[in-house]
Order: sequence, then structure tokens, then C-alpha cells
Amino acid sequence: MAHKIYAMSFASVYPHYVNKAERKGRTKAEVDQIICWLTGYGQKQLEKLVMDEVSFEAFFESAPAMNPNRALIKGVVCGIRVENIEEPLMREIRYLDKLIDELAKGQIDGKDFARGIATNCFLILRTLLNRLQHCNRFQCDVANMKNARRLTMRILFTGGSGKAGKHAVAYLLAQGHRVLNVDKVPLEIEGVDNRIADITDAGQMFDVMASYAGFDELDPGNGVPKFDAVVHFAAIPRLLLTSDNECYRVNTLGTYNVIDAAVKFGVKKIIFASSETTYGVCFADGERKPEYLPVDEDHPVVPEDSYAMSKVANEVTARSFQRRSGFDIYGLRINNVIEPHEYKQNFPAYMSDPALRRRNIFAYIDARDLGHMVDQCLATDGLGFEIFNVSNDDHSVGASTNELVDQFYQGVPCAEMGENQTFYSNAKAKKNAWI
Repeated sequence: MAHKIYAMSFASVYPHYVNKAERKGRTKAEVDQIICWLTGYGQKQLEKLVMDEVSFEAFFESAPAMNPNRALIKGVVCGIRVENIEEPLMREIRYLDKLIDELAKGQIDGKDFARGIATNCFLILRTLLNRLQHCNRFQCDVANMKNARRLTMRILFTGGSGKAGKHAVAYLLAQGHRVLNVDKVPLEIEGVDNRIADITDAGQMFDVMASYAGFDELDPGNGVPKFDAVVHFAAIPRLLLTSDNECYRVNTLGTYNVIDAAVKFGVKKIIFASSETTYGVCFADGERKPEYLPVDEDHPVVPEDSYAMSKVANEVTARSFQRRSGFDIYGLRINNVIEPHEYKQNFPAYMSDPALRRRNIFAYIDARDLGHMVDQCLATDGLGFEIFNVSNDDHSVGASTNELVDQFYQGVPCAEMGENQTFYSNAKAKKNAWI
């Protein structure tokens, strides 16, 4: 069955390419130069195709000369390596998506494509390839997401000073969003607004939910702006930091207060952090194996520890608020978050001793990719209440899928899987990117 994007008009997505570039100080001219380099269209031909609202399928099928050097573009889009996409048309679309993304990030220059198509394109794309080699990103493409929007948003983010939160906040700021970080300690990065507050105090949560983000919001004289979205990450981050009952109290009461305030102030998009620990493997007394592999969102959630119990309770709380309000409330069962420096610091040990990652189901999520996932949830409307696993596509150890099953999961029902495919399934999030 053909993807819906094939029938979409190129003109309907073209403005998103331009807006994405312009928000980062790039230009429409650079976007056009990249499109012309990829397809062989001239500027006037491109402008006519946009005006005629031709479909994506017709746009690429009629391309005068698809650049042969596009095959050098490698990397991950929507969790799939571009070079491994089998459908030719989808592969061409993803080539363009990747080039526009890298233009917006400042990794490539559209002018280079205009200046040196004949002689320098190999070097340009080789540079791009080198910059993308580290990526194994969990990504969901905006062009295919249900009711997707790429508008800048005013976001209240709790827990943005924590390990996961600081990377997610940085990513959201880079996308042009305004972020008010609500935490017990400020986040010292440029562009973020901070507010010191306690999530377990309902009064403080109601106050910050109706507050100015910064002094500049006083100038228009129009009163306090409304938040477009709430992202709730604040929590005691694991067991054995506080007493068990304090961990449970802070996490459950805090989540109730944050969502309650958001709903009562009419914030119709709420993203909250749940956890891999809900599946009961991570903090079990002794070894507990998954009931089947890969572990998806339908897997039973019957944990034994106060931290994971609090996360299960929070999912029930969020579901109830969604039923009352009808708002979009998405929960993210986040796997073990890996910061950039931790690859060098920790992964050599993981590669040599897979048992170190047994309690994480051998999975992980790059902190930067978590920020991308949050941004995609913010851009996707109309799902109601949903829970998503969040992980990268591969294992965090040096062993293959079959080797891990043989060593750790004998007797556990296992679907057919790829050689290095994560046991912590992110298929649901990918599927929702194509609704």
C-alpha cells in the first residue's frame, strides 16, 4: 500500500522545509538550491511545480536528473537507515528530509550545492556522511505525523535540570520553542527561563502554570500568556535515593499536581515521563525476565519497587485526566538515558560484558534523541491518551540478538528480530509517525 505522503502535494510540505531553515537563520534560496541539486530541476521549474501543487510522487518521478551522488547520503531517518529503505520513492523523500535537517542544523551550506555541483558534491556529501555516522537516532518524521504542526510553542517543563531533562530542554530550545524550566535548581543554559518550585505543592504548581516566563513578557501589557504545552519530567529519578515511601509520594503527588494544574488552565498538550522500570525487570529482587520479546507497550506492568510503582500509578492518573478533559496526554516509557560523554565512559564495559545491561533489557536511549521524541509528541495532535516506549533501535552491548537470547532469555517467547534490533520495542512510536 502506498504511503499517504506520496499523494500529498509537494507544495503542502515545501513551506515546512523553508520555515525550518529560516528559523535557524538559513534562507529559502538555500532550500531551493538543495532541492535543485537533488532533483535536477531549475529554479523556475521548481517554482512552477509548487504553484501547480503536484504530488510528491509526480514531483520525484518527473525530476529531470536525480543526482547520482545522493547515494552518499547515509544516516538514520525515522529510526531506519536511509540506505536501507527499499521503496525508491520513500528513499528519495528521506534524502531530501535529511538534507533539509542538516541545513537547518548548520551542518551543510546550500550555497555549496549551488557553487560546486560538478566538482564538490562528493566532498559535500562525504562531509555530511561523516557528521551523520554517529547517529542511530530514534526519529519520527513530521511530514507523516497525524495533524503535525511545526509551530514554536511556549512550554512549561518540569525537571529540566535533571539528566534527561537538560538535554530535552536544549533540544526544544534549538527548535525555537520557549521553555520555562520548573525545578528545585536552575538549568544554566542560554535561552531557558527558570523557576524554582516544588511539584508536591499544588499551590506552587498552580502559580507557575499561570506565570510569566520572563521579564520580556511584561512589555506587551496583555497579561500572562498561556502555555501551549506541559512536559513533566520532574521526579525522584530512581529507588535508593530517598525512603521508598518518599519516592512514591513525591512522584505520584507531583504528577497529580502538575497534570491537574495543566488541565484546569486549559493546556491541551501534556507529555510526561514514565519509565522502562514499569515492566518490572529493572529493579526486581533477583532476576526477572520479560514475558516475551521484544517488550512492547502491551507487556504487563507489575513492578515490585516504589519507583516503578509510582510510574505505573502516574500512567493511571494521566489516563483519568485525559478521559475527563479530552486533551492529548502522552506518556513516555523512557529506557536508560545515555548522555554523549557516557559512550566513551561506559560503553566499552557494556561491549565486553553484556550482563551489565540485563536490567535495562540491553537497551538505551540517547539523551538527544529523547529530546527529538518529546518534540515530535508536541507536534502531533489528536492521539488522546497514549503510552510510548522510547529507545534507540539497537542493543547497548556488543552481542547479537541471537547471542543475547541464548545467554539470557532461554525459554522466553521471541518474535523474529534483526541481528542487533532492540528488545525494547519502539515500533508503536514509529507506527504513529505514519498514521
